[in-house]
Amino acid sequence: MYFALKLLGLCGLFIMVFYAYRSIFYAYTILRRPKALAPVNDFRRYGVLISARNEENVIADLIRSLLEQDYPDGLVSVFVVADNCTDNTADVARAAGATVFIRHNLDAIGKGYALNWLFQQLRRSGLDAGIDAWLFFDADNVVERSYIRQINRSFVGGAQIITSCRASKNFDDNWLSAGYSCGFLHDALFLNYPKSRLGLSAAVSGTGFLASDRVIRHFGGWPFHTLTEDIEFTCAAVLAGYRVSYCHDAVFYDEQPTSFAASWKQRLRWTKGTMQVGLRYFLPLLRKAIRERSIIALEMTTMVFPIILVMAFSYLIYVLMAMVAAVSPTITWYDVLAPLISNLTGAYISMILMGAISTAIGWKRIHAHPIIKLASIITFPLYMLSYIPINTVALFTEVHWTPVSHSVSKDLDAIRGS
Repeated sequence: MYFALKLLGLCGLFIMVFYAYRSIFYAYTILRRPKALAPVNDFRRYGVLISARNEENVIADLIRSLLEQDYPDGLVSVFVVADNCTDNTADVARAAGATVFIRHNLDAIGKGYALNWLFQQLRRSGLDAGIDAWLFFDADNVVERSYIRQINRSFVGGAQIITSCRASKNFDDNWLSAGYSCGFLHDALFLNYPKSRLGLSAAVSGTGFLASDRVIRHFGGWPFHTLTEDIEFTCAAVLAGYRVSYCHDAVFYDEQPTSFAASWKQRLRWTKGTMQVGLRYFLPLLRKAIRERSIIALEMTTMVFPIILVMAFSYLIYVLMAMVAAVSPTITWYDVLAPLISNLTGAYISMILMGAISTAIGWKRIHAHPIIKLASIITFPLYMLSYIPINTVALFTEVHWTPVSHSVSKDLDAIRGS
């Protein structure tokens, strides 16, 4: 038992030291809040890419918000790939003003394959001519009217890959949607913003980001097909000498799952995909960090390091301790439960603080009643702790990409009024 407790202590110490440097990011955000970028008169041309599978309920809201941007006319083109759809997504998107391509391929399934195919169609048809950069969105998103104007300022300033601020369409639905929303807000405020400002690389998070046409041509399209192609793209970009910038004033909204079953499937995919990316990119990033003395690559290794294995080892120790306690006359359940309760209590308190500070600083970007905002601080740790069984299952389960159903149709006025 003494040896087991020592191992648990070492695991906890490793995790604490591994993430201790992030306290610098917290301090930076608290002391130096994001400031608006200076206006520019150089307006670039953008192509918007949307991969959609059975999204007839929500895709029109996104397309309308893109075509009603506070941005010069004629400089924004919206392209949709209706990927293996069995509903009216293509017709709805076309009626809303997008150029639509229809793809049917049940062998290569996933957003990465659909986007790469869409790039091929745009090149062949010549519709990519004159596009300076590409914006990537999911069909359930809605963007603020100033989104492209704001992200254009960063692009004109020299950034080649830019991620933006992800807010929620349905924060106030339940504890799950609030948990997702708070987590994305935390990552924007305390990871992407300070890392971008300190010269490190932020991370693309699935949707709501820009990649210049130069970057896309460098990669020959979108050859990223792991379960988390966004993290894969981020790592590949860093290895290629790019870094991801962050534009705080470019705000968009997306729909969060409200059922635990849907959330479980989605986060299981995220966890498994992060493991895939870690196995593929950790050593190349570490080699780049050592050979080129790249702090950017070194910091990126912490994002893909399989910390889940350390956590899983901790869970295994608790299980073994419980098995020993069940048959040993000298070891009590208190010996097992005391360290477990202590660790969970510490994690809960730290997550309460994480949720509280994220909610406080991002208060104006959370569109919900103040009481719901405050209540979400208490429930946020439950959302985070539910990753424990998800992470454990991901270690031993084969996971495949599956579409997430979206049904929350809201325009900007409805979102702000919620």
